[in-house]
Amino acid sequence: MFSLPEWAPNVHPLIVHFPIALLATAALFDLLSLVPPGRPGVRKVAVSLYTLGALALAVAFYTGRAAADGLDLPAQIIPHVTDHADWAERTLWFFGLYAGVRLLALWFEVKGKYRVPRWIPLLLFLAGTAGYYLVVETGDHGARLVYAYGVGVQPDVEQAEENIEEPAPAAPADTVARVEVQPDGSWTWQPGPGAPRVLTETFRFLLGSPANLVPVVSDSGLVLQGTGRPVLFVLDRPLGSLQAEASLDLRAFKGRFRLVHHLQDARNYDFLEVADGRLLQGRMQEGTAETFDAAPAPADGPLVLKVVSDGTHFRGYARDEMATHGHGSTPAPGPVGLFVEGTGPLVLHRLGVQALRPQTH
Repeated sequence: MFSLPEWAPNVHPLIVHFPIALLATAALFDLLSLVPPGRPGVRKVAVSLYTLGALALAVAFYTGRAAADGLDLPAQIIPHVTDHADWAERTLWFFGLYAGVRLLALWFEVKGKYRVPRWIPLLLFLAGTAGYYLVVETGDHGARLVYAYGVGVQPDVEQAEENIEEPAPAAPADTVARVEVQPDGSWTWQPGPGAPRVLTETFRFLLGSPANLVPVVSDSGLVLQGTGRPVLFVLDRPLGSLQAEASLDLRAFKGRFRLVHHLQDARNYDFLEVADGRLLQGRMQEGTAETFDAAPAPADGPLVLKVVSDGTHFRGYARDEMATHGHGSTPAPGPVGLFVEGTGPLVLHRLGVQALRPQTH
């Protein structure tokens, strides 16, 4: 049975160089086929290599996606992973279509359906060579992930231990209650004494009111009592690419809970939802929910929910493991908050959002 080498974190590093080599060799044979008086046999080899290269690209793309989905990546690395994935997808589409065109042109040539003008092979060669720019960009972004950010690289244990920082001292109770906002728009809220007042004065309610949640501070966090009425509140700090996180306990709560992001209004926003034992990632459009992806939700103990939205990629995490990965159009910048509809208490330990890219205005 095939087993990975000890140094390989997954199969992607073992595959990724095959399409690069195949496509480069295909371009070389394609160039040789253009040397007068022309060599149709060499062109057949080039087309075969382009086809194999496109297939190898597909394998590299999907193994790379699986590798990224299996990691709980630091927020600062996520935009680079997204860029690498987007370039890889463009490369796959280009060479998949290009290989199809080359196979069709070769079939017509072999069958003698028409006499191929001399400029057609030259044009196809130039198109394939230009497409190699996509390969270079994809490889550059992938290499940057490895060599600049250490993604997939096994850390030196001794060095890692030296880099462990001492935990920061606990903040005073009066500062914990406030929402801590960073210059880039990121913010965190760890509810403490005074949290009900912060909820009322700092967050904007689009559905319901704080009274509908009966907020009470306990030793474990902020207890919100669902009364059956839908409540939606956000902190008015619009962000584009972001990572939002909520640490909470839903075991005694019965109903629908959503970590809301990129909110436009009460009927239009993106969300990561826990309801009926399911974790749903999707988008509300004019009051209608569209599901991007779904998975079983953890059933026991406290829960840390995290959603990453970067470009057209949407990932949902539960307890540091990716559970959902959906795709959709890039949302307009918007704030982050919570939607609660159900009965029973839920305990909020922490709520926050981190900007992944500089905000554009």
